[in-house]
Amino acid sequence: MCNGGNVAAVVLDNLGLSAEADLSVFSNLTMLVKLSISNNSISGKLPDNLGDFKSLEYLDVSDNLFSSSLPPGLGELASLKNLSLAGNNFSGSIPDTISGLASIRSLDISRNSLSGPLPSSLTRLNGLVYLNLSLNGFTKSIPKGFEMMAQLDVLDFHGNMLDGKFDPELLLLTTASHVDLSGNMLISSAKEQQKFLVGISPSIKYLNLSRNQITGSLVSSGAAQDFGSLKVLDLSYNQLSGELPGFNFVYDLEVLKLGGNIFSGPIPNNLLKGDSLVLTELDLSENNLSGPVGMITSTTLHTLNLSSNVLSGELPLLTGSCAVIDLSRNQFGGNLTRLLKWGNIEILDLSQNYLAGPIPEVTAQFLRLNYLNLSRNSLNGSLPKVITQFSKLTTLDLSFNQFDGPLLTTLLSSSTLKELHLQSNVLSGTIDFSPLSNDTNLLVLDLSNNNLNGYFPDGFGSFTGLQMLNIGGNNFSGSLPTSIGNITTLKSLEISQNHFTGPLPENLPNSLQSFNAS
Repeated sequence: MCNGGNVAAVVLDNLGLSAEADLSVFSNLTMLVKLSISNNSISGKLPDNLGDFKSLEYLDVSDNLFSSSLPPGLGELASLKNLSLAGNNFSGSIPDTISGLASIRSLDISRNSLSGPLPSSLTRLNGLVYLNLSLNGFTKSIPKGFEMMAQLDVLDFHGNMLDGKFDPELLLLTTASHVDLSGNMLISSAKEQQKFLVGISPSIKYLNLSRNQITGSLVSSGAAQDFGSLKVLDLSYNQLSGELPGFNFVYDLEVLKLGGNIFSGPIPNNLLKGDSLVLTELDLSENNLSGPVGMITSTTLHTLNLSSNVLSGELPLLTGSCAVIDLSRNQFGGNLTRLLKWGNIEILDLSQNYLAGPIPEVTAQFLRLNYLNLSRNSLNGSLPKVITQFSKLTTLDLSFNQFDGPLLTTLLSSSTLKELHLQSNVLSGTIDFSPLSNDTNLLVLDLSNNNLNGYFPDGFGSFTGLQMLNIGGNNFSGSLPTSIGNITTLKSLEISQNHFTGPLPENLPNSLQSFNAS
């Protein structure tokens, strides 16, 4: 791009260029406003004479192979408004001269190998709107001053090694709408029963403090809860404790993630009701929450994860509009009849509970189901034919239960099923299975530790994409069919503890990495 005969812009993005570049050759272009060479394989370093690019307003060398440290001359680009050095191999610290970027609006140095403390000179970039220093190795505490940057909209420091006490004033005073400090080692000054958030600026819509070492509670006696205008709140994988707040008068919150903490007590009814919040995703997994979960009437909630708690009682009577439900690793009891009133579920995990009885035959509302895990319960009865009608099912895990009767061979001919886990039940009888005429996507088949018997069908050789086959711990007899050699993708084959006779097939797949015939 030229301006009155002078080059104003050099744009070489996404061209697959692979070379070592000396950017100083562009310094003679005195009218150069934009230099963009992103998403190539260009190596080299930033030149020491960056200050010679007097007119430069836009510099993007992201997603290349640049290395070495950031030159002090970077701070001499007084006209620069947008700078992206993301996705390279820059190392060392950010030079204090960075404060010389008087016109900077967007600064992205994410996905590099930078280290050292964050310089306080960053807080003097008063016009900065977007600041992303994520996925580096920055250490020490976050310097004061970011909360006073009046134009700041995005503050992203996630995936570093920042430590020290988290200053709640940053959240109370900032003008940013997006704050991500996740994946660091920040701690809070709050004690176990003390509220760690004194307040949240009404400007913040997205707040992520997950995977730190923050302690304290979300509530305190006599203090009103204040979650500002948050749409997304992620405090997962910290050390927060106490009971959950009621989340009254929180009208904007759409995503709430509090998993991996030490919260206890019941789940507040407001989080599951249809007339209080507009939540679409709720994750309270891996806590110590207890009590029953009666009804879920929310019309907005799509994804619900309550796994790995100590919740008890029967399964919820209703599940509202939930499409993804994970209640695994709890203490739910009773049978599965309540599923008959559930909605259009797509992913359902009820594994590792105390559920008993058969799978109901009438589950027509599960036609969107693509993942079903009922493993490690006390379910029994024969495998219901209704599960063969789930046309979108990709994973079915009924292992470690007490299912009996024959194997539903129609499951094996499914065109969508990728994983079938039926191990450790009491399935019996022979497998009457002919070679498939249609393509299947089955990758994993585990029938181990049942009472299946007879000859192992030659038709299994038509599973040409199978990667893992486990039929150990049954009563199969005869010889292993040579058609097994047709499964050229097979990596693991387990046939131990059966009654096979005769020699092993000479054409076992070369892809095998694990084979047990003991």
